[in-house]
Amino acid sequence: MTEPTVRATRLAREELRALPRNAFALGGAAAALALLAVAASSTGGPNALQQVLLFSWVLAPLLVAIVVAARVASVRRSRFAESLFTTPVTLRAWLAAEIMVGLALVAALLAASAPLVLVQTARIGFPAETWTLLAAGAALGVCCVALGLFCGVVVGEAGAGAAAGLAGGCVAVAFGGLVATTALASLPPDPLVTTTLALAHVSPLVLAVEASGTTLFGVLPATAWPAGVALVAMTLALFAAAWLAGTRAQSPLGWERRARGGGTVALVAALVVASLVLPVATASTSYHETERRNAAFFDPGETQDLALVPRGHAADDAVFTAYWYVRSDPLTFGADNALDLLVMTHAPANATVTGLRVTLDPSAAFVVALGEPTRDGTARPTRGFGFPGDPTGEAEPVFRIPLVLRPVVAASLHYDHELLRGNVSFAVDGKPSGSAFLVTAFASVPNSRAQMLAAGAPLPLACVGALATRARRTR
Repeated sequence: MTEPTVRATRLAREELRALPRNAFALGGAAAALALLAVAASSTGGPNALQQVLLFSWVLAPLLVAIVVAARVASVRRSRFAESLFTTPVTLRAWLAAEIMVGLALVAALLAASAPLVLVQTARIGFPAETWTLLAAGAALGVCCVALGLFCGVVVGEAGAGAAAGLAGGCVAVAFGGLVATTALASLPPDPLVTTTLALAHVSPLVLAVEASGTTLFGVLPATAWPAGVALVAMTLALFAAAWLAGTRAQSPLGWERRARGGGTVALVAALVVASLVLPVATASTSYHETERRNAAFFDPGETQDLALVPRGHAADDAVFTAYWYVRSDPLTFGADNALDLLVMTHAPANATVTGLRVTLDPSAAFVVALGEPTRDGTARPTRGFGFPGDPTGEAEPVFRIPLVLRPVVAASLHYDHELLRGNVSFAVDGKPSGSAFLVTAFASVPNSRAQMLAAGAPLPLACVGALATRARRTR
């Protein structure tokens, strides 16, 4: 009576259980997860977490191709295949198990950032771009598993180094395609640019980014669906090529003892060519720029200089420069922040400035309470040669308007910024004056960095704990 065949799911389960026993894998995972937590807690600016997820969800899956390729090839090089396939394990079951392990690694990469996403969701809401980044990472991850499986199979018994090198070269090409698209997508179209952009679509990274609508480089393709179709076709073609090469054109030990003739090899080659040609042939090389959130930073207007300062802060020269906003402390998200809006009119010190009025455009990011302007009699800032603080200039009239801002919408936990747009109107010696303006207000969520770091700490600590337990048990 023959022994029942071992199922692929059981093989995959056993291989996944064996992964934590590898000291190098545990150490690398601990370091990577710790770096992820530190990056998430320290990165500031708009969409800070999305910048971190860009690396952990969109770029990190490329490494799965190298890992899967090395795992598949190492079995043959070590001659472990000779023992493996004398057991009730079929070549098909083993290949299917390697696919499952690769997909599990992709899922683990995506899940590692879940605690960080939950912290941001709890404090300021679910990040708007998370779904597109997750879709891009998942699609790219599946394609990388197919790429890694193909590289691991096609090198035969050449070993893990050869497979990892081949997969690494493919990863470099994929990243190079993204770099080329970043550099050329916003340029005016010409034959060289169009051809290069089309060739860049051999990169599964470019296909995943475009198909998911991720605005990685500030532009989006005019048509996104060809990239999605090409990515699916590339993934299926690589899976099919790996499967045919492994099960029909090779023996368990590799190419040197392949069981069948060259017809299968020709089919494998045709699938590989199709996976490269189809994305290039269907590539959309027409792009449009996406609207940049709060791209402008500081524009006080033509007839005045502005400063946003804490309540009662002195109206000195420094506050009327754009650099003041870089140095200023951020507002507290969800709380009332008492400020003064200082308006230095471009009028002579002895001129009569009357009827000064400030109006602010409504903004979803702030709840605004605006007081009445009063002239600051103690202020002596100067303006000469067109910029504040010039000692050759004359003192100009400064008005102080009390202001209360409550940031109610944020795109980032740490040091996000929003724009206050408005208009200043006044009269100088009876002549109307004034212009539109915008100033930047920064905001941050209290204790957000510590919470993000605390959310990211358990996973690397668990890896370190498992590594210590393994070391203690193997003394």
